[in-house]
Amino acid sequence: MASRAPTPRAYRFGVYRIDEYLIHPAARELRRDGELLSLPRRVFDGLAYLVEQRERAVGHDELIAALWGRVDVANAQLSQLIMQVRRAVGDDSQAQHSVRTIAGFGYRWVVPTEAIDTDEAPAEAPSAAPAAEAATVEANAARSTDQATPPRAHRRIGAILLTALVFAVLLTAGWRLFAPRPLANASGEAVIVLPFEVDAPEEVDASWARLGVMDQVAGRLRRAGLPVPPSDAVVAAVHASAALPEAEREAALRRTLGAGLLVHGVATHAKDGWTVELSADAADDARRRVESGRYELVDSARRASDLLLTALGRHAADEAATDTPLEERLQRARAALLANQLDAGRAAIESAPDAMREAPELRYELARVEFHAGQLDRAEAIVERVLADPAAAALPQLRARALRMRGWIAIGKDRGWAAAAPSFDASVHALDGVRAPGALGMALAERGVAHVMLRQLDAAALDFGQARAQLEIAGDRHTLGEMNNYLGHLELARLRVGEALPYFRTAAEIAESFGSIDSLRYNLTALLQSQMRLLQWPDALATGERLWALRERLENTGLRAASEGYYAMALIGNGRLAEAERVLAPYPADAQPDFAPEYLRYALLARAELAARRGQSRESLAAASRALEVWPPESNAEAEERARAALLRQRASIAVGEPAEARIDALEPRGDPGFAVPDRVARAEWAAAHGSGADAEALLREAADLAETQGVPDGIVLASGAYVPWLLARQRTADAAARSGRAGVWADRDFDSALLQAAVFHAGGEPEAWTRALQQARQLAGERTIPAVLLEPPTVVASR
Repeated sequence: MASRAPTPRAYRFGVYRIDEYLIHPAARELRRDGELLSLPRRVFDGLAYLVEQRERAVGHDELIAALWGRVDVANAQLSQLIMQVRRAVGDDSQAQHSVRTIAGFGYRWVVPTEAIDTDEAPAEAPSAAPAAEAATVEANAARSTDQATPPRAHRRIGAILLTALVFAVLLTAGWRLFAPRPLANASGEAVIVLPFEVDAPEEVDASWARLGVMDQVAGRLRRAGLPVPPSDAVVAAVHASAALPEAEREAALRRTLGAGLLVHGVATHAKDGWTVELSADAADDARRRVESGRYELVDSARRASDLLLTALGRHAADEAATDTPLEERLQRARAALLANQLDAGRAAIESAPDAMREAPELRYELARVEFHAGQLDRAEAIVERVLADPAAAALPQLRARALRMRGWIAIGKDRGWAAAAPSFDASVHALDGVRAPGALGMALAERGVAHVMLRQLDAAALDFGQARAQLEIAGDRHTLGEMNNYLGHLELARLRVGEALPYFRTAAEIAESFGSIDSLRYNLTALLQSQMRLLQWPDALATGERLWALRERLENTGLRAASEGYYAMALIGNGRLAEAERVLAPYPADAQPDFAPEYLRYALLARAELAARRGQSRESLAAASRALEVWPPESNAEAEERARAALLRQRASIAVGEPAEARIDALEPRGDPGFAVPDRVARAEWAAAHGSGADAEALLREAADLAETQGVPDGIVLASGAYVPWLLARQRTADAAARSGRAGVWADRDFDSALLQAAVFHAGGEPEAWTRALQQARQLAGERTIPAVLLEPPTVVASR
């Protein structure tokens, strides 16, 4: 008589289903949306037991007896198993939407669950268990243990040694199936340490541990030479991925951070101290797990980090004896900064014992707090004390960070880049002979920015190249994204606007993937500036709309005004003048904002341009004058916009009979080439307004030739737009046609270029060419006006 197939028990909750085949326990399954998930045996047992007992809470002792078959198991081991159970069903110790901790007692299954009774047998019961066991072995074979355990642990150690001996025999016999796969960090992919899960009673102050211990572990792995990005970049990426479905978050983090390994950490508090478990997971599912138990949390995390380094084939960096209380205090402060809780960070530092507060490492963290709080005077005083401290001389990375901060404080206090540059240079030299690719990459990058601002472009290019290489070694994709921005600005400084575009696009994509709103705004602004200079008006409008969409997410109302000003410029360039007027409505020329007035300059420039397009010279004069009044003197990266404001003011002042010379050359004493073309045009128009025709033509010719040499489209159209009408007014049609031909390249996408072509063909008596150019101008005009004279058919010129 044939035996009856095993009767299964099954449970369904959310997108998950558990099936338990009683005769073939190796075939027990957990599925998510029908996809089979592989779990270690004891993890599955724990999940199944909690589900089966879902009507009540299960105590620690009961669960240990059910899963281990004995009672001499530490609560820390149970906590780690519960962590894995939670992770298997998309839960964690913070959310607890499936397994809830019952303080002082145990755990309870809380997610609504449906029991399914069915007589269906599994499609094919497995004939043996080794395959299922192999998955468990792979998940656990590399587990390293360093528990501070009571004497009864020796029995477990004996069992572990026996198990290890069995595995050695099997491996010798050729059981390669059980060998762990190599982890994918040898290729240089980043090692990402994620925020910790913390399991501790409420009376234990461990609120800082989630980010503080994460940062501690990341720093230790980084000092051993692994490519570990800064913790703030990881926190930003985690926040950016929070809105994604649980199943997609890990893949998103790997893409954003360029991760080869994701390190998950769990810190569990018990009577005898803290247990820290680290699990390093590769993209191909290979895994290393280690754990350490110590009385102090930072000690346990430090030891677990060293064990993980050993498992990854690395050695911990040789360091002096660690001051555990100081290290914990530092991590508390850093955790607060990572969470942007500045008051908590300040309190963590100021509540330290007097002697500890004098440690240069802790003083530097206080300087960071004050810097981020905008208290630059306080931050500067603290940084100077750190740099003067002899103890800091023995800490080159700390000294380099302090020097970099001193440079940025100088910028923040409007002392200029020349004053800041020595600090950035010293930060690079502080790292001579030190292997710290992340720190050196940042120092080189920031010195390179200073070189760009001081127009030392060859030196900047050299620094950026070296910085990029160091940041690649460090696995710091976030700062590499900022590097793209720096390289883009270097290309702009060289007037290679087309080459700058891909840098800004890439930088914007990386900023968006990290959820960094301010960085995204900055990169979109640079991208829009470049698109406008290349006369790519539809692209500029699309970028402007992205800026517009960001405005409500900007906490700084000044940055919001700046973004709206740039969006208005893009609207004007596309002929959408009424929309531009609505965007600029909050920013009249006499606006008195509740933010720094310098942020108004973009909106005021757009208002001056809008008024000029409408023939409202008085309004254009007021807006351009106010823009120049609030424009900060150190805004080197905005040469073209500032020069444009000066030119608009001069043109409007001449039109209303109150001439005021632009004097663009005085705005930029260092000779930024971005000022050169508008400066020649302004001087030419000033000479013409004062009756000096010969000087005017010489300057117009110089402007046109210079624009052609520089090769930037908006500069060529600006120079041609001034010179060609001058020539036409003097009946020099052939010269005008020759000069307008270069601008004609963009007549199919730029209104001013099309209008210039129409004017030349009209004056030259070329009706067919005039008709085509006029049609292009009409298509591009939007709400901009075409001069009435150009709407009349031209007089056909007889054969020459």
